[in-house]
Amino acid sequence: MRVGLAIMAAGLLVAACSGREPEKASETAVAPKAPPAAAPVLTPPVPPPGAEAVDLALKAAQEFNVAAPAELAAIAEIEAKYAPAARRALAAARTGDSRAIRRPIEDANAARKAMEARLAAYRAASEALSAQVTAASEACAATPELTGYAGCVALATEQTTLTGALDSITQRFEAAEAAWRQERTRLDEAAATVALEL
Repeated sequence: MRVGLAIMAAGLLVAACSGREPEKASETAVAPKAPPAAAPVLTPPVPPPGAEAVDLALKAAQEFNVAAPAELAAIAEIEAKYAPAARRALAAARTGDSRAIRRPIEDANAARKAMEARLAAYRAASEALSAQVTAASEACAATPELTGYAGCVALATEQTTLTGALDSITQRFEAAEAAWRQERTRLDEAAATVALEL
């Protein structure tokens, strides 16, 4: 009888043990995985008050500085038309051909008008740009929030380049004006010579 009870107890123990293992296995299989951690969202820093005006001034200065070499070349190209026109006019005056002298004088006057229009546009643009950059620079210096702003730091460097570009273009226009005065004397001389012979 003891043997029978022992066998029965052993059977119940085995059954109990075998019943628990599958439950654990199923619990393990059904357990959901934790979702991956979301990447942190980086919010860009809010520009300080007045930054927009600084950025606009910086962009305008940069664009002007990039275009400065082309402006200098354009002035030189127009100025280069003065002397050849004056030479042609004097050559025509020596022959007394009023028709031949008319064309070089017209060419010289057309070049002069183109230079005057370019100078007027430059003066207007440079004055407006200088005022814009100066106002932005003063705001950078006077506003604590703008002191370390990247746009203000870049503007200080760009303003130095701008000053050099403005000086170079202004001097180039002055040189072109001096060249025109010299060639204008020759053109007037040629026109006067032909007029006396008509």
